[in-house]
Amino acid sequence: MGRRGVHNERFKAWVYTVINPVLEGLRIESAFLRKKNWTFRFYSGELEFVRPLDEYVEFAAKPNLEDFLESNQEDRRIMAGRDQARNVLREECRGAHAYLVGQEAFREKVSSCGDQFTGAGEFRLEVTHMPREEFHKLVAEWIVNNIRSLPEHYGTSRFWSQFGNDLMAFRNGEVFQQADQAGALLQRGNDEVSARLRETRKQIAEEHDVPFAPYSESLAR
Repeated sequence: MGRRGVHNERFKAWVYTVINPVLEGLRIESAFLRKKNWTFRFYSGELEFVRPLDEYVEFAAKPNLEDFLESNQEDRRIMAGRDQARNVLREECRGAHAYLVGQEAFREKVSSCGDQFTGAGEFRLEVTHMPREEFHKLVAEWIVNNIRSLPEHYGTSRFWSQFGNDLMAFRNGEVFQQADQAGALLQRGNDEVSARLRETRKQIAEEHDVPFAPYSESLAR
């Protein structure tokens, strides 16, 4: 890590603007990953709430991140491995989504469910802001993300509560096994990064007398 005796402000910057934000980001991710909700979005092809680690560091603190990674090579190696695992999961999600929307049987099933939901009338789900012929892409996104229920305030909640189980039957086969395996690998990578950063933070605290988080002088009294 760093040399003993270096001014503590540098280590505070590492802890407060790099380590803590990344740990918090991984904590939030964990809630999604445990449910196999990869937060994939079909319109962007990205994982919305499973982000590259550097995105958890504010722009103004990017130089602190560069300094931290340059000075802590093992942390850098583990974090890079985790980001690679994240990229693999993203590609698996893209592949699984493309696989679903490419199936005529799937598209027909979504259309049939839409007809039943509206009594074969005009199928409009205002919250989606998309034409009916595009709705299967959103349904495929839910399936990729293993969404078992939607919040009641969602305009699509009643549709999914009625037909979700039938449509989730399409979540099978090798493409989904590969996505789930990639997600499990990412979770292990997240756990490894979290453990490593906590150990680094502990070492900084012990060697340089840097608290785990900032505090006001009034709290110290």
